[in-house]
Amino acid sequence: LTVFREFWENENLSAASKSTRNRYSASLHALGGYLVARGIEVDHGLKSAHELLIEAIDLNEGPPIHFDNEAWQAEIDTTCRRLYRYMMSRAR
Repeated sequence: LTVFREFWENENLSAASKSTRNRYSASLHALGGYLVARGIEVDHGLKSAHELLIEAIDLNEGPPIHFDNEAWQAEIDTTCRRLYRYMMSRAR
């Protein structure tokens, strides 16, 4: 949650339009749920939430959360790309 909050603040999403805030909020919520589900899977061992997040996103896309809904998946991918860039800039 800390990374999501810091990302939100860094991107100044509180000042964005209501629809933009809703889109990012929904995408981060879906991504968080995905990470929780992945974290409890036996084959992932004892990885931290940060490790699971880094494995799930990259510069091109996010994890296939809503592969049956192209528009919704595109929103998640957009959020994940921005989150990835944010995380990489923090790592420097």
